[in-house]
Amino acid sequence: MSNTAKAAKEILVAQAIIAAAERSTDNIAALGNAVIRHQELYDAGTPAISDADFDRMVTVLRRLAPKSAVLEHLGKPAGGKRKVAHTSPMLSLAKCYDKTEIVDWCIEAGVDTFQIGPKYDGVSLSLIYDRGRLVDAVTRGDGKAGDSVLHNVLVMQGAVPNRLSGGPDYCVIRGEAIFSKTAWAKVKPYFEARAAKREGSVNARNAAAGILQAKRPNDEVLRQLDFIAYDCLSADSAQWTLGSALRQVMGNDFTTGHIWTAPVKQAMHFLDLAAEHAAQCDYETDGVVVKVDAYADRERLGATSHHPKWAIALKFQGGSGATVLRSVQWQVSRTGTVTPVGIVDPIELSGATITRVTLHNLKQIETLGLREGCAVKMTRRGGVIPHIEHALNVPMTPEIRPPKKCPCCKGPVVRDSDFLKCVNSDECPDVQRQRLLFWAQQTDMMGWGEEVISKLYDAGDVIQPSELYTNKRALMITMFGKGLGPKLMREAEVKRTMTPAVFLRALGLEGIGGTQSEKILEHFRQDVGKLLDWADEPAVALNIAGIGEALTGNLHTGINQARGEIRAALNVVNLIVPQKCEVRSGPFAGKKIVFTGKLSDIEREAARALVRTHGAETPAGVTKATDMLVVGDGAKEEQRTKRDKAEKYGVRIVTESEFLEMLAEATDLQT
Repeated sequence: MSNTAKAAKEILVAQAIIAAAERSTDNIAALGNAVIRHQELYDAGTPAISDADFDRMVTVLRRLAPKSAVLEHLGKPAGGKRKVAHTSPMLSLAKCYDKTEIVDWCIEAGVDTFQIGPKYDGVSLSLIYDRGRLVDAVTRGDGKAGDSVLHNVLVMQGAVPNRLSGGPDYCVIRGEAIFSKTAWAKVKPYFEARAAKREGSVNARNAAAGILQAKRPNDEVLRQLDFIAYDCLSADSAQWTLGSALRQVMGNDFTTGHIWTAPVKQAMHFLDLAAEHAAQCDYETDGVVVKVDAYADRERLGATSHHPKWAIALKFQGGSGATVLRSVQWQVSRTGTVTPVGIVDPIELSGATITRVTLHNLKQIETLGLREGCAVKMTRRGGVIPHIEHALNVPMTPEIRPPKKCPCCKGPVVRDSDFLKCVNSDECPDVQRQRLLFWAQQTDMMGWGEEVISKLYDAGDVIQPSELYTNKRALMITMFGKGLGPKLMREAEVKRTMTPAVFLRALGLEGIGGTQSEKILEHFRQDVGKLLDWADEPAVALNIAGIGEALTGNLHTGINQARGEIRAALNVVNLIVPQKCEVRSGPFAGKKIVFTGKLSDIEREAARALVRTHGAETPAGVTKATDMLVVGDGAKEEQRTKRDKAEKYGVRIVTESEFLEMLAEATDLQT
């Protein structure tokens, strides 16, 4: 295997982006993002690629986009909090939801002894001790470097010692900063008061993270934080076991929680024991962690860029409980659909306080028989999404009636099957705000979130997408300050360059997503003008696979309804036509490749663009014709639709690590 394929994933991705950008300007946005990211890593003292590779990235960007705002601001330090590089990456844990998978994992690791304990739902911290004295405390950050929060950790008297009573001269103690349930009951009113002012959160974990990062925290609240140690690293740790480190180094000065030494044959028993303790202890937990005991075995097993191969987490399914549906509010989406949202009595599920739950549409309300005042069973599906499972009683209260007027613009509402639609959606403020936000999201305008969009829209300064790029500097500074205002302008300048397919997708036409946009623009030879000419005439079939009569109608109607906005946007954006790359060899050539799950080391759209430059097609879904399914390290277990189809059809499934090695091989073949 080549040197590139053996290099770190950061270098693989950087070199692949460089090579792809040199062949196709379709990747200019990904290249700009990569330059920004590696500049920030360099400023933080943690460069991930060589100076030569970075210089090459800048050279290519300068040739392709000489007026790029990225180039204008190169070399200016990012500023902000002090960044500290981790001596060893602080990685996420691989996860599963079935105890039998844990047992299989233990057997496959080829190790006799494991350490098993609760997975505390806190904030990961790395404490650095030199000659026994605490010299720094660093958040997890991106896993490679984090923020120093030493000034706040020093306030956590009792939880984190300023000096160790024993241990090596230099060591790093890792663990979780966490509010116990008892402490959280005391400090929760403080955070609720802040949340009422939109300054904080009533989630215990987020509250802990926020107060650790605060410049001037409330010391009394900060002192309520505990720290539970789970690991110790030093120059001598290769000779240790985790059990001995817990007893000899951490156990003297830290709370370490309940951790059991488990022979592989008794793993199931200790999993049950740890889960039982987790349910009863005074800390929020979201699973059980299993770690290889011997540090030498850790070294042998190694790690991916996302998670160590010597540890795994058994995640608990989302919690459930009973609460009361007090009322139903209605909100408007960017398509003009009026959606019901249930307001429920506050309920703690999986460590979060739930007060709102999406009810999706009228049919769900009718099917569940929901009425205001009824008791309901709620869950957090996958531990994340609040969901009403069923009503526990049906009180003698009136049925929930859909609104006759739009909750925003007060225009008429009509029922279309199971959905309500605002008839006045072309002028409804909520619809227009959501459309602007959708444009910013689809064109990857970082920082242009809901609050920024709403503020500009409400002031009348941004009404349509083209105006996102034409705001005056003085206005942006007045509205968002000297720091954020110019930063938003720079981001808009960088992201005004896009491919025709991204442009079409950002319009938000019904049913026209990323894959459909690519197919449509390929049909019109990447010429948006020809697409507009087609829409000038009565709709005719496009003869594009996957674009049937309904989508053709949506495309035709949507373009004509938004024609003025489209013309205005075309006057301010830069459309870069992707170059068709005829590649006939390599691991991706001629393949149909589908992606699922979040990729840890590269944005999914960038990965799709890269493999297309290496001769692949990237359809949206898995079919019998699919050649490969790439599963990102961030793929969630409950998101199995594509994986299940791939297994059913016998499609090759590859991990993110395998994909990046293939990407390196493809890059080598074409450089």
